[in-house]
Order: sequence, then structure tokens, then C-alpha cells
Amino acid sequence: MMANFRAKTGQKTRTGIQLAFGFFLVFAAGICSALKAQSTSFSLNDFWRGLASIQSLRARFEEEKRIVLLVSPLRTSGQIDFLKEKNGQVRFARRTFTPTATALIVNQQRMEINDGQRVQRIDFANQPFVRSFVGALFDLLQGKREFIEQQYEVQFQSKENKSWKLELRPKNEPLSRLIEELGFEGTGNLIHQMTIKEKTGDLSITSFSQTQINYSYSQDEIARVFSPLVLSN
Repeated sequence: MMANFRAKTGQKTRTGIQLAFGFFLVFAAGICSALKAQSTSFSLNDFWRGLASIQSLRARFEEEKRIVLLVSPLRTSGQIDFLKEKNGQVRFARRTFTPTATALIVNQQRMEINDGQRVQRIDFANQPFVRSFVGALFDLLQGKREFIEQQYEVQFQSKENKSWKLELRPKNEPLSRLIEELGFEGTGNLIHQMTIKEKTGDLSITSFSQTQINYSYSQDEIARVFSPLVLSN
């Protein structure tokens, strides 16, 4: 029984980290959107406005994950899609293309994971840990300033030549149980690097490209992109 409990807890933690990674890619792209609105400076007010302005997003990502117990880092690449619909429904998809094809699909009610072998469905009504995690991240993506200040210690540093660094430290559970620090570095309207430092000491370093803010999805694309049965782009 104890072994089963630990296994389930470990799975929830891994799921939370995976969700956090995907959502914070959208979060980082929101910073990029805010930066594009001006050319000389960047403030946290710009950052909040950038997040709130995102209605949809598509981006490619490359991740290098340095795990404490492994000698060599793990490398992953794929695509994220994010959509706020007019009816208030929020959809999120994260697909990896290399080294293996996987799909993670999330809305306010459930999460579906396709690992290439089977599709696992998690209804949030039965998973309060994951439900609270997803709810917090959706609030973040809406650019709610009060939420951000309540949930994170925020440090912003301007450097020479329009470069900047933003650090966020989660204050409260469940995010604080998983993540030590989130870091973003960039120059002008470009984000060079995003890092997620986990409580375990593991470190994820992510770069992304081909970011399309407020991407226009057709109805056919919505049906395909936000289906857990589809692994390709």
C-alpha cells in the first residue's frame, strides 16, 4: 500500500512539473509579447499587460533537462498551443516530437496524456492536487497582478544593452513543492533562455522559436490540435 501511495505521489509530481513547463512556455511568450509593444524599456506592468493580451499562441520549443542522477542531459523538442475561446473555455496542448512523440492536452475540467502507447485521462474533480495546480496556472496566464504578487517573489533586473533578467520564486503550495525558481533572460524583444529549477535540484533550460502570438486556429485545427489522439503537428 505504501509503495502504491509513493508511486501515485511521484506521478502527480511528474505531471505537475510537466504542466508547469508547458504553461511557463506560454508565460514566457507573454513576456515576449509585452516586449514587442515597446522598444526602449521593459517593466513589470508591460509584463502583466502582455500576459492578459494573449488569446492564443503557438510556439516551438527545445528543452535540455539536467537531472541530478544522470550524467548526460535529456533533450526534447516539440510544440505548444494555447487558446482562450469566446465561451470562456481555455485549451492547452503540449506535444513533443523528439526523441519520442507525446501529447498533453488540458482544459479546465480534465487532462489527457498520450505517451505514444495509451491515452490516460485525469478528471480534476477526482484530483484536487492537479486541479489546484492547473487553476493557479490558468490564473497566471490571465495576467492577474494580485495573483502573481501573492504567489511569487518577483525580482527584475535591467542590464546593459537592453538586456534583462526576471526571476520568480513560488511562495505557496502546490507550486512551491515542485519548483524552486523560474528564470527568464533576454535582450530587447527577444527571450534567450528560460530556466526551471526544481526542488530536486533538476534544471530545465528551454529556448523557443517561431512564436505566433494570437494565432488564428481554424475549427479543423482546433479539433485536431486539442485532441489527445493526435501526436504529430
